[in-house]
Amino acid sequence: MSFHQTLFLLFVTLLPLVVPFSEAFSLPIPPSSNSNSIAYLQSLGISSSSISSLPHLPPPSDLLPTVDYLKNLYGLKEMVKAVEMNPSLLLTRGLGDVKCRPLSPLLRARGFTEKEIENIHSKYPQILGLTNSSQCEYVISYLRSIVGVADGGAKTVCKVVTRHPWILGLKTSNLELTHIFLTEDLGLGEKTMRVIVTRFLPIYGLSLNGNVRESVERIRAALGLEAGEFRKVMERHPGIVLLKEENFNDKVEYFEAAMGLGAAKKIVLNCPSVFSLSLSKTLIPRVEYLKSVWPDDIEFSKRVNEYPALMSLSVENNVRPTLDWFYKNGYEVDDIRGRYLAASLYKRIVPRWLFWKEVEGEVRDLEGVLSGFGDDDNDDDNDRRDGKEVVEGWKENGKEGTKGRGREGRRKMKGGNPPLNVLTTASDLKFCEWVGVQGSRFNSWKEGDGGTRCDNEIFIMKLGLMVETGRKII
Repeated sequence: MSFHQTLFLLFVTLLPLVVPFSEAFSLPIPPSSNSNSIAYLQSLGISSSSISSLPHLPPPSDLLPTVDYLKNLYGLKEMVKAVEMNPSLLLTRGLGDVKCRPLSPLLRARGFTEKEIENIHSKYPQILGLTNSSQCEYVISYLRSIVGVADGGAKTVCKVVTRHPWILGLKTSNLELTHIFLTEDLGLGEKTMRVIVTRFLPIYGLSLNGNVRESVERIRAALGLEAGEFRKVMERHPGIVLLKEENFNDKVEYFEAAMGLGAAKKIVLNCPSVFSLSLSKTLIPRVEYLKSVWPDDIEFSKRVNEYPALMSLSVENNVRPTLDWFYKNGYEVDDIRGRYLAASLYKRIVPRWLFWKEVEGEVRDLEGVLSGFGDDDNDDDNDRRDGKEVVEGWKENGKEGTKGRGREGRRKMKGGNPPLNVLTTASDLKFCEWVGVQGSRFNSWKEGDGGTRCDNEIFIMKLGLMVETGRKII
């Protein structure tokens, strides 16, 4: 006999001698319950309401092994919480016996590893109470039909179920009704359904009529979204339906107050994942920082409404380092638009800047040669032909000509620097056209010595930021 069993028998033997049970406990005992089992459970801290909600209580000989297993699994405090949430755990026999796991063969046959099977039983002991293996088989088959089994899809399903083992206990009817609502009522396609299954599976755990439908209707009504608009929101961030009503409403009110009427709708249409960020810890500090960049309320509202995804950018990892770099290299706040801050400082802006600096002298020398050709007051045909020959010679040396770098291009430069749209939002091809070189030269430069220069420059920049802020820079 184990120590726990000895302690339990001693407890239930001496308890009636110390005080009459009716005086010690005021709980109304269910007709089929065992008074010793009730006394033991109450001594662990399990509430009377949880105990009385059970249709019956097993005798101590069955109850004690179950409680011991749950205590070893969760610890006493967490075990009590688990039982309070689901008292039927106490009715499950054989929890600690590996042999008493009827669904293990099914899980193995579907590719689950022994570690995953153990984790499922640890996170979701109720699985031992699932006697209908065909239901679990249906759930796994459904998930596979959405994710697919090729290219690692089968393993992905195993990982999803291991993270959310409760899905195995979901009723077939609930699964089907939720699927119909998402695909037919909301019009979500296969790609979005895969995202929901792999990243937002808790949607299936919500009550369809009590939570999901209500959440959809509430969001649409609050922001005035048409059916097609809401479908696009779900395609970008299905997790928005998991937000509690108060959480969602607080963010709508804040965005409208900080950025003007209609701001919340623009944000949800362009970057709905912003609504899943913490209002107090992330969004408010982010808005306050951006207002320090554009102190004028009208200007700030203009910038955010112009590019709502600005609210999704991390201040420490994106906005602040990029702004500091702009200022350091001679750009002013009037030059900066929200979308420019979304460009990768280390993967796009710095490499383009270093490449531009390297070829700047060559390009300016070419402009000096061409300055006497093709002007409005110099229309001599021979001059134009000579100018063309110069450009053709430039192409032979790896240049693509000076498209975008004529008089208009020079007027757009800021202090001799490339315009920020060229450094940030333009494609590599457009950037090379503006510089006046072939795209192949820029690619070769990045793969060769230029790539090494970029790595060194970026390392120095990150090191400086880490010393300044004390934070690891990603």
